[in-house]
Amino acid sequence: MDFRGEVCGQNRLKPKKYLYYAVPVIDTKVAFCVEKCPKTTGDEIFLYDSDWNNTILTMFNYTKMQTKEYGKYCLPFEPVARRKIEQDFSSYSATFMRMFGDLYNCADFIWIGIICCCVFSAFSL
Repeated sequence: MDFRGEVCGQNRLKPKKYLYYAVPVIDTKVAFCVEKCPKTTGDEIFLYDSDWNNTILTMFNYTKMQTKEYGKYCLPFEPVARRKIEQDFSSYSATFMRMFGDLYNCADFIWIGIICCCVFSAFSL
């Protein structure tokens, strides 16, 4: 999931299939979806705005890192950054978010629905 909680390659991010970590050594939460993983280091890459496709946020620019596709992720060649991402992959919370991200994002609505069902079923008895 990107920095907004959206899943790469789904819905509005359909053309952006890969998750790229902008500054993994500093913060692995700064990740966003890209169409292809950067093959070279040096150019700038920008965050996208709320329209997810066209508008770029030039105030949030990062230097691209050379990466390699690994599933739906862009893993950097640089060893320190790669280890940091691999540590994030193995953490419990990251695994939970990858596996149950949609349920986690709508958990409040699920609980409200369960409570409403209980209340309405109590009144119908």
